[in-house]
Amino acid sequence: MLYIFKIVSVLTFLKIVLLIVPINCKNLPGTIKKIKGSQGLDDCILLYSGVPTNKIAAAGIAITIKAKFAKRIHSYAFVNERILHLRYKLQRGHLTLLAVYAPEEGKTKQTEEFYEILQDQMEKISKNDYIVVAGDYNA
Repeated sequence: MLYIFKIVSVLTFLKIVLLIVPINCKNLPGTIKKIKGSQGLDDCILLYSGVPTNKIAAAGIAITIKAKFAKRIHSYAFVNERILHLRYKLQRGHLTLLAVYAPEEGKTKQTEEFYEILQDQMEKISKNDYIVVAGDYNA
């Protein structure tokens, strides 16, 4: 069974939103950037995950985070060119953000594979983390 959000209550959801807004974190689905990496941009850090250099850039995902909040990044992982996993330290606990870019409508095999990988990532997240799955679902 695929679950996307673990939200205990409306109050918990509001806490998550209030915690994210000051971070000024942006999810950039459809980023056409090859390879995976990070780079500094003015007052932000860009984390990006794209296709290998020998493939045509058909998908990519990126997140920008204000540089002053970078020390709160616990970890991040480039799952593939469609999913980026970021774990962020909060005052109490952690927030896990999965930035996603789903395949276009009509690509059944790719869509099924995407959601299987997303489910696998969700199962790896600590049960104590706040979870946000954000991006372009091409729905």
